[in-house]
Amino acid sequence: MSKHYKIFLSLPNGDEEMYTTGEDIENFAKCIVTLGTRGDLYVIEGKTGDFVLSTFGFFLNRVVSPEFRERIIGPLIGYQTFKKIKGAEMTREE
Repeated sequence: MSKHYKIFLSLPNGDEEMYTTGEDIENFAKCIVTLGTRGDLYVIEGKTGDFVLSTFGFFLNRVVSPEFRERIIGPLIGYQTFKKIKGAEMTREE
C-alpha cells in the first residue's frame, strides 16, 4: 500500500479502534460513512502522520485543505444520501 490513511474511531463509550485504508477516494468515503455510524473519526496520513480530517459521525468536521475537501465531498455525499455501500475495504489494527 503506497499511500494510506489511519482512521481512529472514538466510540460513545470512550473506547477507540484504529483502521487502515488505501488512498482510493471512493473507498475512503465508504469507510467514513461505515465507521461514522458508530462514532466520530480522526484521520491521519499513514506514513507522515499528518492530519487529514475529522468527523462528527459521518459528517465532516475539519478537513486539512480545500483541495482534499473537494475530492472527498462528492463521493461522501453520495454514500451519506442514496448510494448503497458495498464492502468498504479497511483493516482493523489491534
